[in-house]
Amino acid sequence: MASAEEPRKGAFEASRRIGRVSFPPITTFMDRVRELRSRGTRVYSMAQAAPWYGPPTEAIASLMPRLSDLSTHSYGPDPGLSSTRIALARDFDLRRGIALDPMEELHITCGASQAFLSALISVTDPGDPVLVIEPYYFDHVFAIIFSDLELKRVSMSGSSEGWELPRERIAEQLEKGLRAIVLVNPGNPTGSTLSEEELRWLAGATLDAGCYLIIDETYERFNFTGSPWHPWQEMPRAPNCLTLGSFSKSLGMPGWR
Repeated sequence: MASAEEPRKGAFEASRRIGRVSFPPITTFMDRVRELRSRGTRVYSMAQAAPWYGPPTEAIASLMPRLSDLSTHSYGPDPGLSSTRIALARDFDLRRGIALDPMEELHITCGASQAFLSALISVTDPGDPVLVIEPYYFDHVFAIIFSDLELKRVSMSGSSEGWELPRERIAEQLEKGLRAIVLVNPGNPTGSTLSEEELRWLAGATLDAGCYLIIDETYERFNFTGSPWHPWQEMPRAPNCLTLGSFSKSLGMPGWR
């Protein structure tokens, strides 16, 4: 038996769960970019999708008087301020024609990564199979591994016309009992968007299979040529679809999180 002065070997090492998660692939590139910029070198970085613009002047103007309001610095409700959820629901309705109940169907988080992890663990149990579509956003894979879920992958079909959804391979995985499929639309890192036909097929296939569909729409406001259709436009609303969004990229405020 080891004494208190002789800790058991490996007792203070990181957990196996954390050991399976590596640094994001962009870390090395961003470290190099910062090093070069510190020397005064002009660098055009394509490693991370960081906005080159700041928040809207209206947002900054609205924030300044709130800083002296003590309630701004207190705990808020876990689902987010009701005023924020109401404003977000109004935006969905005006821009996308999707009517949401702000108190029952919207939840505010500290960024889309927290939203994804929260959604993931809300609909899965350890060991459940979760499918990502390659090329995928690496943070999603880290969250799946961290949550002790079984990671499944299928690759998009690439051609001179762009990317296409691999329907047959997805259907094969659905038949094996997937618990959730993760879709990034518009894609990160490709920027590609699915057609309405592809989105409708995926929404219907997952619903029929009893599989959740988690859609990351962080770049939704940068969808210039793809279909704007979303499963939430169908009524009654499909109970298996969860959608994530973000103010960080579209409004240029990632540091506000």
